[in-house]
Amino acid sequence: MTRANLRNSNLTNANFSYAELNDANLNEANLKGTNFSHANLTDVSLKDANLEEANLSNVNLFGGQLNRGNLSSANFSDANLNCTNFSDANLNNTKLKGVNLNHVNLRGVKINHGTELDDKWYLVWDIVNHGAYGRNLSGVNLENADLKGANIGTANLTNANLKYANLRYANLSNANLTNIQLINANLADINLIKANLYHANMEGANLSNTLLFNSIMTGALLNEAKLLKAQLCDTELSNAKLMMANLMNANLKNARLLGADLREINLEGAELDGALFGNNLGISEEMKQELIKRGAVFQDEY
Repeated sequence: MTRANLRNSNLTNANFSYAELNDANLNEANLKGTNFSHANLTDVSLKDANLEEANLSNVNLFGGQLNRGNLSSANFSDANLNCTNFSDANLNNTKLKGVNLNHVNLRGVKINHGTELDDKWYLVWDIVNHGAYGRNLSGVNLENADLKGANIGTANLTNANLKYANLRYANLSNANLTNIQLINANLADINLIKANLYHANMEGANLSNTLLFNSIMTGALLNEAKLLKAQLCDTELSNAKLMMANLMNANLKNARLLGADLREINLEGAELDGALFGNNLGISEEMKQELIKRGAVFQDEY
């Protein structure tokens, strides 16, 4: 039944155990009490569907769309829900204990005291829906969390683990992110103005179009990071590791890069007026002269 069109169907108490329903259209279907155990529901669309009391144990729902669905009292034990969209769904009394919710969209989701949810994912739900402005989240594990658009400004996230997390459009201005783990995280289009990213690990992260004015990134690990059009004006990047980082069209006006590792860095189109370089790995004499012509300043002893 791959790619089946069952939209608006009445399938109450139907048995789809072990069924192949990937890419199926079940939008607005009535699936109350339906048994989907061990079914393949990869990329299925269940928008506005009624899945009250449904058995979804051991299902593969990777990439599924369950926006606005009624999932109250449904059982998701041992299900694969990676990258599933639950936005605005009803999860009252739903069984999700022990279930991996990597990159699951929980914005607007309704839960109650009967919802069985691991502490990690309850925290993700809370941050996405209520923000974490000024909260102490030091050492927290939010690896693979979907925190898109969350307000986490001025929060304390020292030593936190946000590897592979999605923080696009989030507010982290003035946050303390010292020693945070942001490896391969999506940090595009976020606000990191005046954030403290001292020794933060952002290797492979996407920081394109990110606001980093006046942020502290001393000793930060940014190897292979994407910083296309990033706003790094007045940012402290001394001793940072930027090997193979892409800063094409970034704004580095008055930024400090003393002692930074710039091997194989891409600075094409970057604004360098007043940017301070010195004792950098990866800067040849030829490249140095070119950067000076573009407004960079070199201080070879400091």
